[in-house]
Amino acid sequence: MKPNRLRTVLPVAVSLTCGLSAGIVMFVLPGEAAPAQLTYSAEATGEVWRINKLDVDMSGDLTSPGLSVGQASGLTGSGSTPRSTARGTNLQGTPAPSGQRVALSEASSTHDTTGTTTAAGAAGTVPQTIDYKSATMTARGRWVGDLSCVDSSTPLSASKVTVGGAGVVPAAIPEGSAGLPIPLPTEIPTDFPTEAPSGFPTGIPTDLPSPTIPTTLPPLPSLTPPTGLPTGLPTLPLPAARSGQSAADDVPMATLNAAAVEEKTSLRDWGTSGLKQVVAEATGTVTTPSAPAMTFFGGEVELRLASAPRLTAYSTGTANGSQVEWTPPQMTITVDGEPYVVPSDGTALAVQYSKNEDVVLTVSAGRLTTAESADGTLAQAEVSALDILIKNGDEVALDADLFPMKVKAVAPTDGVRCPKPPAPPSEPQVKLKGRGNGAKADKLTVQAATPARGAKTLAFKVVKGKRKLVASARLNAKGDHAFTLEDKNGKKPTTYLVKVRPTDRTTAGQASRRIR
Repeated sequence: MKPNRLRTVLPVAVSLTCGLSAGIVMFVLPGEAAPAQLTYSAEATGEVWRINKLDVDMSGDLTSPGLSVGQASGLTGSGSTPRSTARGTNLQGTPAPSGQRVALSEASSTHDTTGTTTAAGAAGTVPQTIDYKSATMTARGRWVGDLSCVDSSTPLSASKVTVGGAGVVPAAIPEGSAGLPIPLPTEIPTDFPTEAPSGFPTGIPTDLPSPTIPTTLPPLPSLTPPTGLPTGLPTLPLPAARSGQSAADDVPMATLNAAAVEEKTSLRDWGTSGLKQVVAEATGTVTTPSAPAMTFFGGEVELRLASAPRLTAYSTGTANGSQVEWTPPQMTITVDGEPYVVPSDGTALAVQYSKNEDVVLTVSAGRLTTAESADGTLAQAEVSALDILIKNGDEVALDADLFPMKVKAVAPTDGVRCPKPPAPPSEPQVKLKGRGNGAKADKLTVQAATPARGAKTLAFKVVKGKRKLVASARLNAKGDHAFTLEDKNGKKPTTYLVKVRPTDRTTAGQASRRIR
């Protein structure tokens, strides 16, 4: 069984809504038997919104805050310490101009925790940068031992962050000539595509080296998605937005509404020979798909997502066993109440601000970058659902990404195998047979069946409720043993108790018998 090559999945229903569950229910399940190899790793990071560059009031004082709003990240590796880590944060980075690093709220969990860690982040403001609303975070890492595998239905790391929203702090956008609306080209698509777009890489690199898996994995990945817009693609101008705002109003150039992101790393069953896939995935969702995911210029322009972006990397360690799967979201941008589809091929759409034709918002679907090894030991990818750029003339005012994601899955050559666990020890049905032999000896035969072969067996006399050890032996290949015990009380009855010790195949057992 071989996985398909790189796939781009495009949902066809415009009305499709897709969301994550409100909570993650997780259980620690029994580990499986020692696999042949356990040298693997998986990393996944997803963010709701990432601000790369920002000039709040378009004064020319451009900063690079590297600010992440809502980040879920996971790292699992047989050579890392700890083996599995999950983390969720509501805000982190080094926002300018203050220069202080922020991680205003965080939920983190490693493999040795007993349950899911949950945290809540309060609303607040990063001065001269963004306002942000409250957030909730959950995280859990798992590991059942270096020589065992977590059950396939259980993630090794899982974290989720739900943010209430955020926005660039309002500021007065410079006044200028509003200009006339730009005619909309007739060739702009008005329906969602029903087939996968061309242009995404589908071939497998043949010159990629086989990865060397380190004994200690690097820290949790920090996304550095590509900035700017795709080159070589036309920009399709849309009509200029019209608004009733006063020219002197403070306007938030970009606002994010409620959304969530989650990551999972796991080992999943693959094929029929006990082979496992190493899987890393990140998923984003908008809390209310029918409402705008983002607005620009104080609400003049709206962006909607009708489906959830998802990025997954699979690695099996076998030939052609690396695969990247990217499911881009369906996106529309609305100007003056008219929606336009954001082309999935990366072609950019541009919209002028109603009060200044030099201030232009440009959006484009993010470019997918991948690496897949021919021997199936490496699959990795990086993408943003949407690249966002606002410029005032030639000057950048905002460079941001919506739902940037990064995944990586590494498997050893020949894959990770987790055989089915051995059957648990059975309970022996111990039987004790015996007869008296006059005044000389008593004959006892212990029968505990073949699985108990070799088990140590103890024979006791029971006198007035007290036991006295009188013999010991090991059961034969059939699980039996015959005792000949001295009889000191003649024809009077004697009570015997026999105990069979446990083995790796059977539990303990015992039986008693009263004989003359």
